[in-house]
Amino acid sequence: MKKQANPEMIDSTNPEWTKEDIIKSSRPDKELIILSKRSVGRPLSDNPKQRTTIFLDREIMDFFKADGKGWQTRINAVLREHAKSHNH
Repeated sequence: MKKQANPEMIDSTNPEWTKEDIIKSSRPDKELIILSKRSVGRPLSDNPKQRTTIFLDREIMDFFKADGKGWQTRINAVLREHAKSHNH
């Protein structure tokens, strides 16, 4: 049985959201994005990075993290240089 709303809590200028209202608000409307003529998020990269999981020694992690933010980018740069100098 559906619970009756408290008449004192009803606000006609701000009605309670329906399930459809919540779903509609949780994702951007493609038409609005197109109409706004602005891109959303970062531009797509010509060479996108690929997510992976690797196991590294604690000392390696500590070394790169010691310089703060951007440690994953620094590891990537070291691996890139190694790959360039060891071209097969």
